[in-house]
Amino acid sequence: MSLSNIEKLLCGQTYTAKTLQVGAFTPHSNPLAVQGSCFALGKLYTAVIYQGENGAERTRIFVTDIEGNLLRESAEMDLQHANCLTYVEKENRILVSACQPLYNGYYKLDPTTLTITEQGTLPHPFFAMAYDAKTDRYASGRWAGETLDVWNGDLTHHLAKDVEKSNSTSQGLFCNEKELYFVRWNPNEILRYDWNLNFLGRIHLEFDMPVEPEDINVVGGETYITCNLSGVVVVYRITQFSLAEK
Repeated sequence: MSLSNIEKLLCGQTYTAKTLQVGAFTPHSNPLAVQGSCFALGKLYTAVIYQGENGAERTRIFVTDIEGNLLRESAEMDLQHANCLTYVEKENRILVSACQPLYNGYYKLDPTTLTITEQGTLPHPFFAMAYDAKTDRYASGRWAGETLDVWNGDLTHHLAKDVEKSNSTSQGLFCNEKELYFVRWNPNEILRYDWNLNFLGRIHLEFDMPVEPEDINVVGGETYITCNLSGVVVVYRITQFSLAEK
């Protein structure tokens, strides 16, 4: 059995995903790494971090089309590690997960001016947070992914649950009205959960280069993985999910 829509996968199954590179973009000035990424207003917004003074990370947001053609970029900002980006449609804002060193912090950006409009902290840490507009709620993961959280639309805490810790490294997150998708690195995989934070399955990711997957987005039934390749933004689309051999 094979298919291309992540929303059609069976629960309780392990899949392997084939990918195809659909875009790439090389930021200027020798960045340290690519970080969070999300789609908003028909464009791709990607955080790229640079070395600042005294070792602090500085971030630029690059706005491109899916192929990697540059449309706009922000000035350098303090967004901490900018580990995950998610579009909050009801506010027309992009929420940035700070991740480190402000482990429970977030920033909100105006997607038009690419400036910070809000900064805040929450009562629990999170490496990535994503928003679903249909249900007006957020999901997030703590530390190495051993605890997951659900938040109401006003960012009050709703639910926490301890889950089995993966050997992979925590990266980005996307959610829709049914599922949460955590993309992880080394090994490259996606972990699926429902909104009650029950584990639904694992997806092994196959890439044609030694990239580091940073963030995940699902748009129109297509799944996109934004990756870091030594500071270059590389975007892949998943072309096929196949049940993994047991």
